Amino acid sequence: MRLLFFFLILLPFCGYAQIHIAASDTTVCNGTRVVFSVTDTGSATAHFNWMLNGNYVGTDTSVYITDTLNNGDSVLCKRTNAAHDTVFAISDAIVMVVDTAIPDAGIITGTVSRLCVGTSTLLTDTTSGGIWGATNEHATVTDGTVVAVYAGLFECPYPVEDTLYYVVYDGGCSDTAFYTMTIEPKPYAYFDIVKPYLCGAEPLTIIGPPCGGTYDVLTYSDKRRDNWNIFGVSTNFCGSDTTKYYKSVTRYKRFYDDTPVISLTVDEMCQGGSVVLSATGDPNWLGWYSNSRTLSFFYKDDEWHVSGTKVGLDTITVTWNSPCGSMSPAGQATIRINPQPQRDSITWPICIGEETRLENVVPGGEWQCSDPTIAVTDPTLGKIMGISVGSAIVTYTHSSGCFGTRKLSIADCDVAVSAFPNPATNTLVLNHQAGSYDHCAIINDLGITMLSQQINETALYTVLDVSTLPPGIYITNLTGEKGSKKIKFRKQY
Repeated sequence: MRLLFFFLILLPFCGYAQIHIAASDTTVCNGTRVVFSVTDTGSATAHFNWMLNGNYVGTDTSVYITDTLNNGDSVLCKRTNAAHDTVFAISDAIVMVVDTAIPDAGIITGTVSRLCVGTSTLLTDTTSGGIWGATNEHATVTDGTVVAVYAGLFECPYPVEDTLYYVVYDGGCSDTAFYTMTIEPKPYAYFDIVKPYLCGAEPLTIIGPPCGGTYDVLTYSDKRRDNWNIFGVSTNFCGSDTTKYYKSVTRYKRFYDDTPVISLTVDEMCQGGSVVLSATGDPNWLGWYSNSRTLSFFYKDDEWHVSGTKVGLDTITVTWNSPCGSMSPAGQATIRINPQPQRDSITWPICIGEETRLENVVPGGEWQCSDPTIAVTDPTLGKIMGISVGSAIVTYTHSSGCFGTRKLSIADCDVAVSAFPNPATNTLVLNHQAGSYDHCAIINDLGITMLSQQINETALYTVLDVSTLPPGIYITNLTGEKGSKKIKFRKQY
């Protein structure tokens, strides 16, 4: 409310001295509480008479309070003696402006007074044109639709009250209707445990209990441990929560007297490969070891795997370990690591009608090819021959079952090609038939392409700049639709 001070500047009335009074507001709505006060009371023993429209309404106080004013009412104050029969000073009058309009906010009605978080209900009012709101913001109200937003929370959620209101305005005056709604929390079964595992006789400690609820405990045991599956159960006005929060606790024994049994999917594997292995009991507490330290163990897709890096027979050892430091007798199993065939060193195409021998660093296997573009003339010695232009996969399989593959190209090498000068220093000229080849490449003795160049289909020769090549032996490989051709030359300074 506005505080307006009215200071009297008129000459003393009938010879009286002046005092000054003020009102908390001079323009108010009907029924509004207004406080009038003397701003200069003089001595502490001063006495006062307040007058409303010429009638005495209060004495012996510097403050006059009323909420029954009418439009045009006049209020003034006199300072008197104790008997109130002598006036020492008088104030000017304050004339009030009172809006006599009386807005009515009506009555709010609803079907419920308790609302669960996340749910809604509809309130109505007996009047229209008002504005809805919520005092504590635990709920929102839009056009009478109440949505419960959140309840209280201190360790556990608890119900809270929110005062909903409906305000009706008429000019500068208003009236408010209220409705109290209790916001109820959802059931909350959260709890916690101090440790997910216990050692020996260590006690189980649960932090809780679940808010407004209890525990549901399922127990199962084996030789090495006791297990608890603990569920929180919470029920309140909004329902029950029994499955959201779940904890597992395991009590481990200090020592195990049984031996884990290893299970292997196979008893041998290829070098560099891996196989699945398992042992009785919880895979999380298994300790795997290799006697010769040539095996590696890893956990993938909820399974243990073993991989071998060195050819030969090795022993796998496993023990039961737990967070308590306990260990069981060792379980063992043997596994053989077989050699893994390596790729051969051929880097150029196989000529049609020309026999070539393939080699592998792992002896004792055979060569095979199911593609008709290559014929295997001797599987044991690795002799093959090109049959037609194309490419094919050749497989080398060791007696252990381990194998390697190689993709080879087959070319028609009959088209005449010559190279000069040989040895070459700066330039190498290739003579060839027009339209026989469309590309040439120079390859070093490691199979690395050092130079690559397109060939003009109408040209009878191609000039290559070899000035930047290091000295050494190179292969010039010409390729085209009719096949390929290889020519060896030497680069010199």
